[in-house]
Amino acid sequence: MNLYTKIFVTALIPLIIIISISFIQIDHVINNQIKNFYKKELKDKSIISNKINEIIKQIYVNLNIISSVYEVKDAFRFNDNDLLTIWGKKFLDSQKMIFFVDLNAVVLSRAHDEFKFSDTLINKDFYKILKTNGVLHKIDYIDNTLCLIIGKKVLQYGKSVGFILIAQEIKSNFLENLENGTLFNLSVKKNIDINKIEKIEDILIYNSLLDKDIEATKKLREFLFFSLLSLVIFLSILLFIIIKKHLKPYIKLTEILSSFSNNKISLIQLRKDVKQIYKTNVMHEINSIAKAIQSMAIQVQKDKIKLERLSQIDQLTQVYNRRKIDSIFSLKFEEARRYNTIFSIIILDIDYFKAINDKYGHDMGDKVLVEFARILRTNIRVTDYIARFGGEEFLIVCTRTNAAECKKLCEKLRDKIRNININGLKISSSFGYVEYDSNFTSKDHMFKIADNFLYEAKNSGRDCIKG
Repeated sequence: MNLYTKIFVTALIPLIIIISISFIQIDHVINNQIKNFYKKELKDKSIISNKINEIIKQIYVNLNIISSVYEVKDAFRFNDNDLLTIWGKKFLDSQKMIFFVDLNAVVLSRAHDEFKFSDTLINKDFYKILKTNGVLHKIDYIDNTLCLIIGKKVLQYGKSVGFILIAQEIKSNFLENLENGTLFNLSVKKNIDINKIEKIEDILIYNSLLDKDIEATKKLREFLFFSLLSLVIFLSILLFIIIKKHLKPYIKLTEILSSFSNNKISLIQLRKDVKQIYKTNVMHEINSIAKAIQSMAIQVQKDKIKLERLSQIDQLTQVYNRRKIDSIFSLKFEEARRYNTIFSIIILDIDYFKAINDKYGHDMGDKVLVEFARILRTNIRVTDYIARFGGEEFLIVCTRTNAAECKKLCEKLRDKIRNININGLKISSSFGYVEYDSNFTSKDHMFKIADNFLYEAKNSGRDCIKG
């Protein structure tokens, strides 16, 4: 089977894409339907909440009316329970209880049960709240019935004469009124902690009539997903068999390139693995691709080695360049600042180097630089770093080195440099050094101090050390 036939076979992939799109569309439609169900539930919960608010609003209106009637206020003063009962019945319905209570928590009248009175609410927590605050809005039990209790202090001539309580019974009739016109069957939670209840909604259980529809819709989605997934699996197996038989070399090459891009194999290993590909697939179309990649890898490896060296090494002196030493200096400075370690730097240059160039030419100047760098490189510790910082100036970063040790190193290097002899030419060097101090605000600050010492050394006659 040639490559074109293989590509034709793999055209099954668009079909899988179509199935995937269908999968997404089905999921979108089902989710929208479920969202609509939930929106309907939220809307109905809002209807129920509005009904509750209307009931509460009406209770407050009734309370304000009753508490403002002069006859009611006088009835409190004279304990006229009959008159209180008459006024209470005017605002009574089958789902409410109205209580008139004196300042001693004695029930003067029950409008809903006119023949029962004179008991006390003194031990009721809600009465204590009412007496303290003058108003009450609470879910609690009264007369062994769970109610929304709303109360208000009655004032006459600025003085309190009693309290009026309207209790909305939370029973089946009340719940049926709330759920009427909605998709909910309401019930009350069991084992209610009254102290934690703030509003009627907190004790209600919303049993939605849409739960079955939502569950059926979810099962439909699961069935459709399973059917599409089965189709995808079947097509995937078919495609896998084709790829395994005809496109195995491509898969192998892809794995090799992927491993290389993820830094799992080196460039050298990439060359070896790609070479194995075209050796074992001589008659395959992939042969020329593998050879091209192998040739490219060889060239990239060569260029990489060159670039790495060029990016770090000064080509003339073969020590680090300014860019490399700057990164090392930054690292050591931050390390010292964070972990309170010590290190020092040395800035040095060749005395009268310009005069050497002017008198002997730049070729001699280059020889001096090369020999100067060699002496420095071979006489520092392996833990120290040296770089040509610019022109004839060099920078040495000395790890774990204090000022005294740094000065000794400078003296050693100065002696070695004095022994340089290039075709009878003697040279010397000036040194500026400094130890890290926490007062340095930055590495540039530290470098500036060392550079100042270097200039001080040069101004002191050269061939000397300042720090």
